[in-house]
Formats: sequence, structure tokens, C-alpha cells
Amino acid sequence: MTTPDPSQDPAAFPHGEPTIELTSAYLQHAWGKVLANLRVAGNHPAVVEHHASVGEGFVWALSAADMITDEQRNTMRERLRLARDQSMRRLEAGQ
Repeated sequence: MTTPDPSQDPAAFPHGEPTIELTSAYLQHAWGKVLANLRVAGNHPAVVEHHASVGEGFVWALSAADMITDEQRNTMRERLRLARDQSMRRLEAGQ
């Protein structure tokens, strides 16, 4: 199962959008919610940063519990960074 993510810009990744396979449907759904919340974060940079921090905590917890590989952790952190940057650009553009 993969997390649907139609708003992700595949050009931001050198070989297209990476797939993150997590160990359960619940975790897969939670990962999708983390990204979705970050992408639609309110109208203030602090809200974007809050959602980015929640996402980092989610990835950190999965990593600490040995539920993801180092490659998955790095890919997930990169996706969080890109989603955060996308939200911040949207705010800067006044959208």
C-alpha cells in the first residue's frame, strides 16, 4: 500500500516520487495524514513549522522502533522538507 499524494511534485525527486511502504495500513494512513496536514497548514509560518515538527516526530518514532530502514527514514524526511518548503512558498505568495 502506498500513500496517495497527488500534490507532490515528482520533479523535485531525481527519479520520480519515492514510495514509502510501512508495516501497517494504520501507519500508512498516518503518514498520509502527516503530509496532508503539512500541505494544507494554516495561514501562518508557525503552523507550518508545527506540522513539520509533528512529521519529524513521527519519522523519528518509527526509526527509534526499528519500523523503517535508514533509506525510508531519509526519504520520509526529504518528503517532509519538500512539503514544508511548498507550504512556506505558498504562504509567501499569499495563497
